Amino acid sequence: MSAQKRSLISYFSIILLGGVIVCCRYVYVGHKEIALVKKLDIPNTIIDSLRWSSVSCFQFDPNNITEDSLELLGFDSSLISRIEKYRRAKGRFRDVNQFISFCNKGSIWAEHFRGLVVLTEDNPIKRVDFNRIVYADYSKLLTKSNADEMIRIYRYRSRYGGFVSWEQLKDLCCVSDKTLSYCRKLFFLDSNDIIPIDVNVASYESLRKLPYLNSTDVVSVMNYREKNMGFGSYAEFISTLTISEVHKSYLVHYVSF
Repeated sequence: MSAQKRSLISYFSIILLGGVIVCCRYVYVGHKEIALVKKLDIPNTIIDSLRWSSVSCFQFDPNNITEDSLELLGFDSSLISRIEKYRRAKGRFRDVNQFISFCNKGSIWAEHFRGLVVLTEDNPIKRVDFNRIVYADYSKLLTKSNADEMIRIYRYRSRYGGFVSWEQLKDLCCVSDKTLSYCRKLFFLDSNDIIPIDVNVASYESLRKLPYLNSTDVVSVMNYREKNMGFGSYAEFISTLTISEVHKSYLVHYVSF
């Protein structure tokens, strides 16, 4: 057999082997997609309406997936642009429901294909101490839906020097459960960060910065302090105030003697 014939046989063998590999991969991927479709329980009518033959089916992380892969999944160009813009501005989708809502919760895709969305933990959210975070870092975590409440929380934190607990934050700032849940995912609270005020020497302005004290309470504190040469204990201090027992339990972290 001549060298030319051997070269041709080798060439056609390589082409045939490549064709077999491609077919096997196509069959394997097809079976994976069929299995995933069955797992998601997607009606055939929905698949037909989305021209399933031109849409791939695979699980993905919305924080890492590329634009080309989003096109393969059937996302239109305008939605892909919105997703990219959000990722550049906010960084990460925090859970599946947030991503589904972002993509239009009432759409066919969101209703039937949400099982494809899988968030990995390769870049977990690191919670930070809310009593210490600076505004420049804090402002990056604001979202359009909770910006007003979050800014109010930060202003209260700046005024009082911090919060003792999440229950106090909700009570003091009057925020929704949704915003409180959002805060708890991002931050933790350490009451040791609060710098207490010495109520035996504090000025009127300093006493007004204490939570739960109104102007009448501050005047009462100053009058008692002047007549009795100061306070010897927290019990003696709160005896001059007209606040609830719950507020008294929070206030103890903000004062010293």
